[in-house]
Amino acid sequence: MVHLFEPDAREAKATLTNHGLNVKALKFSRDGASLITSAEDLHIHMIDVATAQRSLTFVSHSDVVTSIDFHPQSLNYFLTSSLDGTIKLWDKNVGKEVKNIDLGGRGVWKAQFTPDGKHIGAVCENGSVAVISFEH
Repeated sequence: MVHLFEPDAREAKATLTNHGLNVKALKFSRDGASLITSAEDLHIHMIDVATAQRSLTFVSHSDVVTSIDFHPQSLNYFLTSSLDGTIKLWDKNVGKEVKNIDLGGRGVWKAQFTPDGKHIGAVCENGSVAVISFEH
C-alpha cells in the first residue's frame, strides 16, 4: 500500500492499493510528476502523482525488484534491479522493457545511473560491484 500526502498534511491525499504484496522499492521522477513502485508481487507501477492514478504497469522480473532509478538526462527511461540477477531498462513512452542486462544469476541489491547517465553501477548479492556502460 502506498499513501500520498500533501506537504504538512496529517492525512493521506490518496491511498494506492495497486500491489497485492508488500512494496519493496519506490522512486520519484526528477520533476516529481511520476512515482514508480515495485512490490513482492513482481509488478512495477508508474503513478501520476497529480491524479494519484496508476498510469502504467510493467512486469518482467522473475524475483523481487530491489531498486528503481530514473535516467538523469531523460525522463523517458528508468531502470529496475532484481534478485533475479538482472537490470532492466524501461521506456515509459512505449510502456515496455527496452534492454535487459543479465549479471549471470547474481542477485542485484541496488542499481543506479551515474550523474551523466553513461554508466550503471550495481551492487550484487555476492558482494561484487558491476559498472556497465549505457547508451540509449
